[in-house]
Amino acid sequence: TFTIGDMLYQNFECGHVQVNRKLQTSDFEDFVSSDGKKPFPFQVFGATWALNSNGRFLIMDEMGLGKTIQFLMVANSLQGTKFLLCCKSSLKIQWAKETYRWCNGALCQIIESENEFILPGCKGFIVSYDLLWRFKDIPAFVKRLGVNLIGLDEVQHLKNTDSKRTNGI
Repeated sequence: TFTIGDMLYQNFECGHVQVNRKLQTSDFEDFVSSDGKKPFPFQVFGATWALNSNGRFLIMDEMGLGKTIQFLMVANSLQGTKFLLCCKSSLKIQWAKETYRWCNGALCQIIESENEFILPGCKGFIVSYDLLWRFKDIPAFVKRLGVNLIGLDEVQHLKNTDSKRTNGI
C-alpha cells in the first residue's frame, strides 16, 4: 500500500491494483444522528484514520468516548457494506439501537441461532460472543451473511487464548 497525493494505492498478491481517494475529515460533515447529534472532531479523526488503514484497525479510546460511533461511521461510509458485530450478549440491543440512530434508520438483525433466517436489507448483524463459538461452521455462517466488515466490541473478553469464545472469533 502506498499513497500519492490524496490517492491510496493497494497492490494485491494476485496482481490487481485498487485505487481509492483517501478520505478526509471533511467527508463526514454530513454524518448526523437521527436526533441531530454530530460526532466530535476526535471521533471523525478516528473514523477517517480507520478508513485509510487498509481494512484493519483498532479503536482503543477510553470508555464513553464513542468507539461505537466511530465504527458506525466506517460502516456507513463504505457503500454496500454489511457488517457483523460480535459483542457481549447484554450489548446486542444497544448496538441495534445505535445503528438505527446513526446510520439513517438502517436495521440490524440480532442473530440468535446458526440456522436463523437472514432478513434481506439489513445493514448489519449482531451476535454475542457466547453464542458464536457454539456454531458448527462459523466461516460458512459468515459467508451466508455476506458481510464485508467485522467488528469486535469489548475485546478484553477475548484475552484467554484457550477459551472457546476466543477460538470462535
